[in-house]
Amino acid sequence: MESGSAYISGDKEEQEALEAHPYYGEYFEEDRYYQDSSEVSNQATAVDEEHSTKSEGVTLTFSNESDAKEYLAENYGISRTRMKSRNSIENVATEQGVSIVWTDNVSTEEPTESSNTEG
Repeated sequence: MESGSAYISGDKEEQEALEAHPYYGEYFEEDRYYQDSSEVSNQATAVDEEHSTKSEGVTLTFSNESDAKEYLAENYGISRTRMKSRNSIENVATEQGVSIVWTDNVSTEEPTESSNTEG
């Protein structure tokens, strides 16, 4: 739904009645943004339980930061806001016992000054 207001109800019968209404999907629809927070909490708990032990020895390969962020957020429950750079992505992955190999071969090290002696 592009714009408008939101109506929130915890009543299952009311939700079923609204979904059965002939205008459902045309003039109004369910917005997943307003889903029950207990469902979100249960999903987060499931991710935590799945990765409660560190994934020692796991090596993941990515070609870019976006793919790495998405994978780590979805599979390890790591906040995307903690992964701003390639170095921070590697650090949070290491915290989970995961190492990352980048296929684009871009260095994560700070550039060093080279001494050019032109004579």
